[in-house]
Amino acid sequence: MGFLLYIFIVRRLVVGLVAVLSLSLVTAQISVAAVTPGAKCSKAGATSTYNGKKYTCIKSGKKLVWNKGVVISKPTPTPTPTPTFIEPAAPTSFQNLSENYLGVLYWAWKKTKIQLNSNQAVTKEIVVLKGPNTLLPKLNDQLGADLVSQLFSNFDQPKKIYTIFYSIQDIAWAQSEFSKVSYKSDGQEAQSNCKTPDTCGGGSAQIDLKGNAISMSALMDSAISNIGHENGTALAHEYFHAIQETQFLDSDKMSEAYCCIKRWIPRWYVEGQAIYVQTATIFNASYKEYLADRKSSISELTSDKVYTKDWFMQYLSIPPVSSNWDKYRQWKEYDVGSLVLECLVALKGPDNSMQLVKDVGAGMTYEQSFLKNYGITWEAAIPILADTLYKIVSQGV
Repeated sequence: MGFLLYIFIVRRLVVGLVAVLSLSLVTAQISVAAVTPGAKCSKAGATSTYNGKKYTCIKSGKKLVWNKGVVISKPTPTPTPTPTFIEPAAPTSFQNLSENYLGVLYWAWKKTKIQLNSNQAVTKEIVVLKGPNTLLPKLNDQLGADLVSQLFSNFDQPKKIYTIFYSIQDIAWAQSEFSKVSYKSDGQEAQSNCKTPDTCGGGSAQIDLKGNAISMSALMDSAISNIGHENGTALAHEYFHAIQETQFLDSDKMSEAYCCIKRWIPRWYVEGQAIYVQTATIFNASYKEYLADRKSSISELTSDKVYTKDWFMQYLSIPPVSSNWDKYRQWKEYDVGSLVLECLVALKGPDNSMQLVKDVGAGMTYEQSFLKNYGITWEAAIPILADTLYKIVSQGV
């Protein structure tokens, strides 16, 4: 008896469940049934949604019919607000440089952009010399030279630029061409820029006694190795060196300036200034691109914990002429120097950094010129710069 009762109950449950499901399906079908405007409906005021429209049952004469319907507008998504860029606090003196280290990068870039846009273009002639076995990449060197010359239009600079492009197969040709226009040549300039197929990517620049610039650019077979010529930073760098050397033209230091203004100005200043200038000019229109380019050039400083405040102190304390430079990798002249120049430009703008070079060419020592242009002795500036640089690299700024 119990088993039969169990069967009966199960059957009732199944029948009930089927009934409920059937009713649900009918209801679902009703809710999505097609609605035709003007078709008969059953209750005034009733609504039905079909194919993106909402229909209402209305009285038309003595009949109840569906109206023409209204398109259901989709809610407009709330736009995600674009973050507003807030300019970091600008360092205004050496007294608050370290405190405002986060503003160094931005204000160096911003002051360069402002000066570049306010200066007039400088007319110059570029003479391109290409080795017989050398394939030129897509060049943007004209852009690099134009931007750099415009940035420093307040200073004397070459009006003619010889640019010598060569591959490792054309070293002898390049040296011959260089010797024709060079003020002084040691006969090894082309070889120094292109020692092996894997390192044939160097560059150099100098001026002659007439003030013409001579740039040498060794090219590798790999296209990626010549990216500096494609974006313009390569000649921007070398032409800027020629502008530095022009500040020594007609001085009693000119006999050495053709190759070695580093005899009077720290190596990191000479090379770091060129690195900063090439990046700030070529990427003057985009702070984001400026940051991306400089990030690659200082990657070693930000990734290696050896670069402490004490390390920067020792490095910046080396006199211009010293054997102590040999203790450090040559690349430190470039990455450390570019950070120092960012600090100086953030404080006083691009022109002051070049005025320091000009003053040294006119007879001042580096220390005298630094005091004149930045209002602080070099000895007092070193610990402040060391602390600022350490904060920048340790924070990965």
